[in-house]
Formats: sequence, C-alpha cells, structure tokens
Amino acid sequence: MSAEDLVLETSDDIPMAMSVHSDVLEPQVLTSKIARFVLPNTGILSRDSVFQMQIKTSTDRMFLPLNAGIYSAISRVDLMIGQQTIQTVNSVALYKSITHSYDTPSYRNNFTRIMKGIDTVMKQNGTNINAGDSNKNAGLLVNGGSTSMAFNPEILSANYDMELRDTEEKTPCWSIKIGELFPLLDNVELPLFLINDPVSVVFHLNAQDSTVNTSRKGLGNIALKNYTAIDTPSAIGSTAVIIPETLLFYADYLYYTDERMFAIEESMNASKGMAKVYTDVIQVVNQQEAVTPAPGAATTVDKPFNFQIPVSNYQVKNVFLGWNPNGALNGGAGDVFPAGSSTYNSLLGQYALMNSVKPYNVTMRVNDELIFPQPLVNDPLKAAESSYVYGSPVNLHTGIYSRNGSTLQTNNFALDANSKYYPTSSAAGGSEFSAYGGMNMAAQLTGNFHFLGINLSTLYGDSDRDTELINQKPIEVIGAYPVNDTTNINYNNYAFVEVTKLFAVKNGNVELYDSVNQIQVQ
Repeated sequence: MSAEDLVLETSDDIPMAMSVHSDVLEPQVLTSKIARFVLPNTGILSRDSVFQMQIKTSTDRMFLPLNAGIYSAISRVDLMIGQQTIQTVNSVALYKSITHSYDTPSYRNNFTRIMKGIDTVMKQNGTNINAGDSNKNAGLLVNGGSTSMAFNPEILSANYDMELRDTEEKTPCWSIKIGELFPLLDNVELPLFLINDPVSVVFHLNAQDSTVNTSRKGLGNIALKNYTAIDTPSAIGSTAVIIPETLLFYADYLYYTDERMFAIEESMNASKGMAKVYTDVIQVVNQQEAVTPAPGAATTVDKPFNFQIPVSNYQVKNVFLGWNPNGALNGGAGDVFPAGSSTYNSLLGQYALMNSVKPYNVTMRVNDELIFPQPLVNDPLKAAESSYVYGSPVNLHTGIYSRNGSTLQTNNFALDANSKYYPTSSAAGGSEFSAYGGMNMAAQLTGNFHFLGINLSTLYGDSDRDTELINQKPIEVIGAYPVNDTTNINYNNYAFVEVTKLFAVKNGNVELYDSVNQIQVQ
C-alpha cells in the first residue's frame, strides 16, 4: 500500500489508478427532427461527457428563451439499450427550467448562462424604464441592459456571448452534460463494458421556421426575436436551426484497474441481487380549460381542478407542478403585437410557467391522506415548500416567481397594464414590447417562472433512499386556479414526478426494477 492510496487516513485494498479515454462522436442518424448517437461498449461512460450544438438563425441577434436556454431545441430525449428505452425525459425545456431554478445566481451568471443560454439573473436599476409608469417593477432589468426605451428594439442587443447569429462563425456554441440530461446518469456512471447491446442517445428536436402562419409560426419553439412597430414575423422570418456539423458528443470513458472494474461489475450484478438506485422522471399532463362564459372585466373566478397523477406502485421522491399556456395567451384585438405573437411569451417563448392573478390554492391527496393540514395559498409558502425538494431555496427573484407585486389589490385582482401574459401594443412604436437588453420586465417575466415543488419523503432534501410508496390510488392534486378576463385561457398543468428505480446488469443485459422489484426491462 503506497502513501498515494491514503485518503483522509483511510485506505483501500484496491488501488485507485484510473485513466480517461476521450472520443468525439457524430450522430449516426441526423434529420431535422431526430439525432441518434450510438456509443461503443467500452469502459465506463463519464457523467461529465458533453453534447455540443450551435443554433443558426435567419436574422441576426436572436436569443434563446431566458429560462430554458439551449434545452428549447430539445423536445424529448431517450436513452436506449438495444431496442429498449431505458429512460425518457419529456418536455425537456420545462423540466430543466424548473430544476435550474435551484442553481445559485452566481452559478447561473457564470456557468449556465454561458454554457446553456439560461439567463435568469436579474438586477434592480434605479431608473424606471417608462417615466411616470405606475408599475413598481419597471426598473427590473436583465444583465447589461439599457435603461431607456428610446432606443430601437431592433438594435438593442443581448450580452454578446448570448446572441444567436446568422453565421456559423459568430453564433455561440452551447453544451449539455449527459448527466444533466438523464437523471439516471447522474446517479449511475454507465458501465458500457458490461453491456452487450449498443447504447444510444436519441434527441427529438424542436423545429422553428418562417412559414407564414398568423396563429403561431413556431415563434419561441427554439429562439426569439425582438421586433419594432413596423416589423412583423412574416416580413423578417424567424428560422432557427441546429447546425448539423456542430452537433457532436464528446464522450469520456473511464478505465480503472482490473480489480476495481471487477468490483464495479459485482456491485451491479443482478444474479447476486445487487443493483444501483437511480432517479427516473414520469411526466403527466392535465388540461385546464378556460372558464365559459368568460368572466367580466371586473370579475375574478376560481376555476376548480382535480388532476390525477397515476404513479401507483412507484417510490416517489418529489412532484413538480407548473402551468403552461395551451393555445393563445390573449385573444384581445389589442394584444397581438407583433402579428401572431399572442401564442408565445417574447422572452420565454413557449416555456413560460405561469402563476395566477391572485394566488391559487392547492393540496395533494397521497395514499388517501391530504399532505397539508390546509391548502397552500400563499406564494412564499409555495416557494418554501419547493425548497424542501432539493434542500435548497428556489433562487428566483420574487417578481418573476409571483404576481403579488404586480396585481392591483381590488376585488377582481386586476393586472397592471404591463403585467399581462403578453403586453398590448402601444402608439409609441410598440414601446411595451420586449427589447432584450432593456425592456419593461414586468410585462414579460412577472409570475412566469412559477412552479410548485413538493417533497413527499419524510426527510429534508433529495435522498434516493427516502421515498413514499404510492398505493393503488393515483396522487390527486386538488385546488382552484383564479382567472379574470385577461388570464382566462386554456392551460396545461405539467406534473414531473421523480421516482426511484433499480439498475442492474445480468449476463450483459440491463435489468430495471421499479419500487416493488417488478422487472421492467430485460
């Protein structure tokens, strides 16, 4: 035993000699909708292996949705072994918008902003953008923003390292670690050398083109563009595509000494009853329809809901809930600037997670028991409950998490003029429309980063060994969501359920077990 083997006064009988072999993989299948990477069956796949991609846009200086970043390019991602799907993550952009909300502001500003295009670090500027505006959030800016709306939104730009460009040489390069894509690989470094069948990663890609369509046009599916009063999407176009030559996988394969590789094999040997616990994500989408007839201009009504989350016989750790628009955000005649824009948020694209005009009430029934003594109503309590999920606060500015500061406290809980889901046009050349780098932030971001995280386990934090076994009845989400004439739209309620499963290898075949040891894949 050498001195190098001693760590914190402990020693190991097996030396820790390790080598790393790196490789660059191109997709074996690449279309506008699918990219498939196939990995060699060698070594142990490092969770720090990285996917790289670049986005080229049809017009210069577009930008990624602030909360989703490069994840906006991905609709779904699958991890497959042979013909079996081992793990699937649906609605990647929404799920990652939630989980990256736990990153510290410093980490987002210095890492995820640069590597992934997620730019949710806000600062308060002392000068209001619109002089005389009664909106208290008018001075909330993105990093590096201008404080004047006298500039043309077309030429106001994002931070230079965030701008999507119309040439391959200038547009940024974004990267995602494979352990960030798949919760399984954040727990288990995949032993490729033990697996007989080929391992592949399949991306289902989003599309955005400039086809004239006044109802949607794909705006905000991948990227966003600022418009002036004289511009329309049909005149400028909004194409955003992944540059095929730059979609690459930088794979790192780990190799240890023979003794340690054998120990790893034994730790995952299904024949001996050994397995690794990992996290999986199950997505459930419920639709919440608009109120009929629509509430009047001075009325707020509670829309009751009872959503079912069918996860019987699973060990559940956490549940995330969020509301996303299903269709037009606002059908009013004055709320369609630029043309067709009422179907997306001009800073978050298709990935806004919307809070209600006044706090909604919600509770959950788990195994025939209500998990709260009374429904959650207060937004600070929801943020506190969400902090129990990962043992970390939700690092979001209050104004973008809640609408409390931008709602007029009247009987109908009316929204201030600049805090609608999508702002109205104005006679001043569209001054209420976004200009990335200097805009009225309340109009676009207030209450649009909202979600509720609930930890079903008994301990604080995110332990895979601390879960709740769900019986034969589904989880019920019960409550009421307030709407008024401005926010009476169709919503999708997204539930992302984090469950634990077991990963094992037997005779070169991967076996997955759910919480009650029922085999799922063999």
